[in-house]
Amino acid sequence: MDSKKIYACEVHIDDAMDDLINYEETFPIIEELKGNKCSYCNEEASYIVKTNE
Repeated sequence: MDSKKIYACEVHIDDAMDDLINYEETFPIIEELKGNKCSYCNEEASYIVKTNE
């Protein structure tokens, strides 16, 4: 099973956590990162929110 990953900026981190919890029905893993775009607004992402791999 592939893990779901959502990239999030500071503004959208709460939305990313809520979406992943609602979609996967499990607690997310949150890691800081650089170099990707936010899945919601295309600004620089500060976090990746994902399910357990």
